[in-house]
Amino acid sequence: MARGKVIWLTGMSGSGKTTIASSAGLILGEMGISVHQIDGDDVRKSYGRKLGFSRADIFLNNQTVVQLADAARKISDLVLITVIGPLNAGRLLAREAFAPKFSEVYVSAKLDTLHNRDTKGLYSQAACGEINDLIGVGNGVYV
Repeated sequence: MARGKVIWLTGMSGSGKTTIASSAGLILGEMGISVHQIDGDDVRKSYGRKLGFSRADIFLNNQTVVQLADAARKISDLVLITVIGPLNAGRLLAREAFAPKFSEVYVSAKLDTLHNRDTKGLYSQAACGEINDLIGVGNGVYV
C-alpha cells in the first residue's frame, strides 16, 4: 500500500465509527500495513480547548484533525479518521488536503439505535435539555 491514504469515517455519535476503525486498524496492522487512527473525541479532549458542538467548534475540531492527519499520513500507510464531521466545509477541507488519496465513509445507524447505545450519555443529556446543539438532535443534520 502506498503511503498517505486517508479514510474519513463520519456519522452520528454512537454510530460505530471508532469501533469500525479500531477493528480495521488491528486487521490491517496484522497484515503489515501501518495505520494511524485519529478520533475526533480524543482531539476534542486533548488540545486544551473546551469545544462544544456549535458549528464554529465543530469546524475548529475538524481543522485540527486535518492538521494531525497531514502529519500522520507522511509516516503511515493509512490514516483512519473517526469524527462526526457534519459540516460539508470540514469534510471538503479534508478532501482538498488529501486528494486524490482521500475517501469519505458515512457510518449510518438508526436514531433509535443511537439513543439505545448512548455510549457517551449525549442523547439523554440532549433529551433533558443539558445539551442544546447535539448533531441530529438540536443542531439539525449533516450539511
